[in-house]
Amino acid sequence: MQPSTPCAPENNKSSSRSDSAIPAFWIVAFLLVLFTAGCLPASGRLATATISPIPAATVTPVPLPDLAIITVSFEPETSSPCYDNNQLGVRVNIANQGNAFALPFTIQVNGSQKAVAEGLEPGKAINIWFAGYAQENTVAADIFNQIEEIDEKNNESIVQFVQGTPPAPCTPTAAPEAVSLQAQSVLNGHTEKVWSVDFSPDGRLLASGSVDNTLRLWRVFDSSLLRTMAGHPYPVLKVKISPNNQLIATGSDDGLVRVWNVSNGSLLHTLKGHSGWINGLDFSPDGNSLASASDDYTVRIWRVSDGEPTQVIDEGMARVLSVNYSPDGTALAWSESDGNVRVRQISDGKWLAILKASDQPATSIKFSPNSEYLAAGYADGTIRIWQVSNWSLVKIIYGQQGATTSLAFSPNSNLLAVSGKNNDVYIWRLVSDSGSEVVEDAPAWELKGHTGSVNSISFSPDSRRLATASDDHTIQIWNLPEP
Repeated sequence: MQPSTPCAPENNKSSSRSDSAIPAFWIVAFLLVLFTAGCLPASGRLATATISPIPAATVTPVPLPDLAIITVSFEPETSSPCYDNNQLGVRVNIANQGNAFALPFTIQVNGSQKAVAEGLEPGKAINIWFAGYAQENTVAADIFNQIEEIDEKNNESIVQFVQGTPPAPCTPTAAPEAVSLQAQSVLNGHTEKVWSVDFSPDGRLLASGSVDNTLRLWRVFDSSLLRTMAGHPYPVLKVKISPNNQLIATGSDDGLVRVWNVSNGSLLHTLKGHSGWINGLDFSPDGNSLASASDDYTVRIWRVSDGEPTQVIDEGMARVLSVNYSPDGTALAWSESDGNVRVRQISDGKWLAILKASDQPATSIKFSPNSEYLAAGYADGTIRIWQVSNWSLVKIIYGQQGATTSLAFSPNSNLLAVSGKNNDVYIWRLVSDSGSEVVEDAPAWELKGHTGSVNSISFSPDSRRLATASDDHTIQIWNLPEP
């Protein structure tokens, strides 16, 4: 017997009823059974709706920088086979491991801070050196949280150091002895220390300021006194002649800056605002502005035409000891008693560089006339030179006896002269090729003749003469050999 299935009803031939006699009720019931058993053709079924999942929103990652401390080392500032422990410091290597440019940020080592004013491109790294030694060193990048980064946890580090000892024996290679020169002329007239001296841009005149409260103007061709101006009641610490030869600016320890006419010696302006000694003066290259640096921790910029101040820069600085315009007049550099060297863009006040290479007072600062270098002299006798294009330290000159008091590049950018408390002046030749050295290893010339500290030096515009001012009350003019 074949089993019956719900979809194939049994053929009952013995049924006494015809199909037409089947009640409608049973027809509906039969169709319901077939539907339940899935025996209706596909065309007779209801379509089942298919619901597609909603795709998740696509998130586009935002490019971000990522400052990371790669290495921290304890070493001299510049590579040298001979150094002592006082020249060692902390070098920090920081890389941008992210995929976006890192805006300007600040690095801190044991409380000392340095700004990376140019920022850092993705994939690039930078080395920053900090003077000083500590057994435990706390290092941090972007200390003011100015930058949103991919990872904020990799820009802090604590490093332990054991202070090393210099290699033994540590004997530097003997340098050739500098050639001593004799002064061409000696200008006598001041009755006290001469603090400052400056050649006129045409080379015909020389201005000097002294503790005897006078400004004096000298003829260079015959070493004679042209005029004495006695308007300051206190020592005249700084003098500067304007680029057009028409004005002389002077600064005193009473905080006043005075502007004089060269032609007749009359007083044109008295600039009031500083409350401390005037340690530095410089005219802008176009002669329209005058910058002054003071013991009152400020730098001020004055409009020459009417003597009115246009900027007062007072941003937590130490005593400002020297000031200098860049050759194109767009930036102003100054040095401070805590060792800081700062470079500021004049148009918008942006810091181009804050350089802390030593804790010693930075007593003097100068741009090279070709705009390639910025040099600073320090109270420990060292001179440091930075490359302006990237503010990297490219040279340290050691061996100057006594504190550095003044430095100057020759107008042709071939020479660097440095004076000090040891009464002497040294002149280095700058290296002319594109090698790693900036100046020769030893000075080419040594100027011996003063019997007191040399406080100020100035090159003539043709780079062939150097004027020096001294505690011995004299000014000396030196003829320099052909480079």
